[in-house]
Amino acid sequence: MKMHWLGSAAVLPVVLASPALAAPPAPVPYTWTGFYVGLNAGGAWGRFGNSTTVDCNVPGFTPPGTFSYLCNTGFPGDGDLVAAAGTGSFNASGFTGGWQAGYNWQVSNVVAGLEGDLGVFRLQGSRQVSGVLDQSWKGTPFTVTNSASTDWLFTFRGRLGVTVVPNLLVYGTGGLAVTRVDTTTTYIDTNTFFLPFSGAAGSWNGSAIKVGYTVGVGAEYALANNWSVKAEWLYLNFGSITASGRIADLGGFGYSQALSTRTDLTANIARLGVNRKF
Repeated sequence: MKMHWLGSAAVLPVVLASPALAAPPAPVPYTWTGFYVGLNAGGAWGRFGNSTTVDCNVPGFTPPGTFSYLCNTGFPGDGDLVAAAGTGSFNASGFTGGWQAGYNWQVSNVVAGLEGDLGVFRLQGSRQVSGVLDQSWKGTPFTVTNSASTDWLFTFRGRLGVTVVPNLLVYGTGGLAVTRVDTTTTYIDTNTFFLPFSGAAGSWNGSAIKVGYTVGVGAEYALANNWSVKAEWLYLNFGSITASGRIADLGGFGYSQALSTRTDLTANIARLGVNRKF
């Protein structure tokens, strides 16, 4: 009996320790590695810059029957005045939203990835400046209007960041940005010399798909079941496009002038998004 009691006492510590030995394993930290798709929406604000040039390097009379309307070689006339009216910038704001897809690789607490997105990018605005011709047709009121817009956006960017905690990623991003820019400039005046066909007018427009660049920062937080939410800011620069045209008197007397306007676009985006990792 004594030996049996001693044997039971020796086994008791093992039995008491068994629940600790059977404790569940610690949870595995979240990993960002993998493919994901998602949606985003937010606001965009941008600046269109315009620079208008009037072609004064032409003879006063160009066969077969065209006279310079604002200026010509040796006579600056009102070329600089109209060019200044068509030069300036204006702001535009609007909605942006669409979808994104990408892939992340995680090593320790560093996460690198590639992401592409495509969606709506609605910026539209205009500016209008009026003046009075002083040389060519003295005392004639005129107005120059610049307008520009965009409608869609595509970006393809790299992302590089670190996990502050396993479920929170902060990152920088940068890469390619593509959009279509439409621009229009119009000129109109009320030159009474051409009565009953009063005034002169013209409009020139251009549209081009512009490839630029984007840089930005963001933060993404992983939720349960491989869902995550993110907030992101992007700066975009698309360079410029040029539109050329001509104004002419409305009476058909043969007066005209060539003009051109260069329009550039820079913009910012602030947006929220949701992703699902697979």
